[in-house]
Amino acid sequence: MMAVSRSAGPRVQRVALLRRLESAAEPLMVVVAPSGFGKTCLLEQWAATTGAQVAWLSCDESCGEPTEFWSRLAAGLAARWPAMGSDAALTLERPSWDEPQLVDALADDLADLPAAAAVVIDDAQFAEASQRTLARLAQHLAGHVRLLVASQHNPVFSTSRLRLAGVITELRAGDLAFTQVEVEQLLELAGLGREPVDGRRLRSLTEGWPAGLQMAVLAMRAGGDPREVIDAFAATTRETSDYLASEVMSRLPPGLAGFLTQICVLDEFDAELCQVLSGREDAGRLLDRVVADDLFIYQVDRAGQRFRLHQMFAAFLRAQLKSLGGTQFRDAHLRAAAALRDRGDRLGALRHAMAVADTQLAGAILADSMHTILDVTHAQEARAAARAWLARFGDAAAEADPGQLLEFVFLLAAAGHQEAEGWLTKVNRAHPSPAPPLDALAHAVWAAYHFNRGTAGLALEHNRLARQAVSAAAGQGPLFPMLTELPLQECGAHLLAGGVAAAAAALQHGTAPLSAPIVEEFRIPAAAAWVAFLHGDLVWTGAALDRAAGAAAEHHPLAHGVGQILADLAAAGLHLERREHQPAAARLAAARAAARINGRPSLQAMVETWIARLATAQGDRAGALASLAQARLALAAPDDRVRAQFALEEFRIALALAPAEAGGLIPRLPASTASRLLQARLHVLRREWPKAGQILEETEPGTIRERVEWGVLRSLAAQAPDLARAHGYLGAALALASPHGYLATIIEQGPGITALLRSLPAGPDLKPYVDELSVCAEAVATSSKGTAGLPPGGVLSDRELEVLRLLASRLTTAEIAGALYVSANTLKSHMKSIYRKLDVSSRADAVREGQARGLF
Repeated sequence: MMAVSRSAGPRVQRVALLRRLESAAEPLMVVVAPSGFGKTCLLEQWAATTGAQVAWLSCDESCGEPTEFWSRLAAGLAARWPAMGSDAALTLERPSWDEPQLVDALADDLADLPAAAAVVIDDAQFAEASQRTLARLAQHLAGHVRLLVASQHNPVFSTSRLRLAGVITELRAGDLAFTQVEVEQLLELAGLGREPVDGRRLRSLTEGWPAGLQMAVLAMRAGGDPREVIDAFAATTRETSDYLASEVMSRLPPGLAGFLTQICVLDEFDAELCQVLSGREDAGRLLDRVVADDLFIYQVDRAGQRFRLHQMFAAFLRAQLKSLGGTQFRDAHLRAAAALRDRGDRLGALRHAMAVADTQLAGAILADSMHTILDVTHAQEARAAARAWLARFGDAAAEADPGQLLEFVFLLAAAGHQEAEGWLTKVNRAHPSPAPPLDALAHAVWAAYHFNRGTAGLALEHNRLARQAVSAAAGQGPLFPMLTELPLQECGAHLLAGGVAAAAAALQHGTAPLSAPIVEEFRIPAAAAWVAFLHGDLVWTGAALDRAAGAAAEHHPLAHGVGQILADLAAAGLHLERREHQPAAARLAAARAAARINGRPSLQAMVETWIARLATAQGDRAGALASLAQARLALAAPDDRVRAQFALEEFRIALALAPAEAGGLIPRLPASTASRLLQARLHVLRREWPKAGQILEETEPGTIRERVEWGVLRSLAAQAPDLARAHGYLGAALALASPHGYLATIIEQGPGITALLRSLPAGPDLKPYVDELSVCAEAVATSSKGTAGLPPGGVLSDRELEVLRLLASRLTTAEIAGALYVSANTLKSHMKSIYRKLDVSSRADAVREGQARGLF
């Protein structure tokens, strides 16, 4: 939760401690004490009184996973300070990131803040895996930014070393203990100031322990004899807390005490959840009573609708519930799991199932989440649930139930997360000679892992072995339903490596005996539409999209699934070919949003590549480079073939928008037909007709699109020496292209196409198409001339305008520098100049100002 926590009810003002917090000069303040020492209350008071701007993160169990912790922190900081830099959040979007990169990014982001700022991390004991990184971050913070960390346990980093370096100051349990004056203030606030209470003895016996004092006050207010309450502190701390909590509970109305016992298993709750768990219609009224009486309850939202119990009081109540015997404790957790599952909170439901070691329920909840995420929305939630299940049951399941384990590991593998490799290796070692059903699933998960890291070769090999095992598994038991997508997986891996023909063949591979109507009737046709577009068969693309749309109406696939993303790509491709940039942009924006929610890096890379194609068509080099960089960053370990495809896309951008730079990229290009056609196009642009003709002479085009491109380029290369021959090449290319309605592929091949089209002697069947192409080519040429002399950035130089447009992307500053092949310092110089010229002070403001001035 990224909001300042708020206690319910009045609190003693810790004036001396607040002064220490405010005056500390060190960048890191650590507040360490056991439960009940008022760490949260103290930091709340400081946040409410300090002149600094404060962001607050309350950690929970999910923060034990570093990516979850840092993602929550980055998102919360962005919400608190919208103008802050975004490098840290962007870094965390990458499939893999390292600690130094994150620390530098977050320190730079916070340095952008114009005023004194502080970040509070409460309950940091839940984020032990990230504590060393927090300490490193503190050492890199700008002078006006502070980090305050509260924890029940000593931090895992060395405080003595940081203390000597002047980085850290600390508050410990002894500092947090109530002074005598504060004890008297507490009694006064509780209405006990005039009672015969020996405050000095109370403080002596409690040693100023705030929670013990609070429980003593509650017991006295409930009618307990002050002397007996104070005498209780002569016992041990555990006995004291149990006694006082018992005193508080015993003096509550039975209904209220029972209500607290019924809801105590909940980490957080609202009135509706309390009603479901307790079965009481008056749950809302009882909750209001608990808040009004300040019964160890904390408000966790700004609206005052969600609460939690003090950890120590909740622990006492849970111990009481357990002591009742029978199944009451277990039943309470199962009711909580059912209530949260009904709310759609599968992760919360999973935690309650695991709290009582109900493996069957935990598996069912996770399977439900997994079946949702495999084609739709909650990728992050499902991965969190998978990690939780694997942490609790994974080691045992590797031996006893590897099939179930692999289904959960699939969620991590489909996101390209490296931890999947460890689980897969564990299963391989435990089952060196698996039966075909398990063998098929294991290879499919391996294939998903490699595919979504960009290692296309290994993905294809494991996919082949998985398909073999599926065939061998007939009649040997049930198979994981997702294995029906093996042809889609194979198709995608071939596309990642640039193999369009192989991708088309992959879609013909069946997965008998498995069958899934939504895969066969919607996802496969959607993939076939996309492959057909890449092949250049635009007629078949349109027909396949129509079939997919009809199947979608029947199967109701959700908007963020693989099938819908591929359909959006195919539709966007058709719009791009027709030079309909606005509808293409809309379909690609939908595909980008869906791919991010879906969580598969392979899809994200594919979508970003085609957003780069759109930006190239629009003349936006910065946008094209940014999207291509995003595509590269999506894949953690691309192999040579995949890297070669990215190099090809970079060459395509340079060819269209910076041809003078294209030649330097040729050594990185793959030896493919697409590469040779693009190189021939470069020679055409340079009017090096013989060189273009020689490359084309040695090139054998395969797909429809390649044959059209080859014919157009051949005509452009031949027009100077032999116009009749050029007309022959162009006529043959247009005869092939006409049924498909090609526009962009023809008119964007190079200079001279307008004149060639105008002079082409076309027959009656081809003439309308030639006329359409001529009009389109002339419009493009006129548009280019009309904008050539306009300074698009006004006060900004061309390079600064390019940098500004890249600042609007999802790239970090380091990634922008890489995309432009400049140093980080050079980029920072450009940014400072942009900020000065636009009269802004942050990246976000620069982007907003650029948009307001129409620079995008």
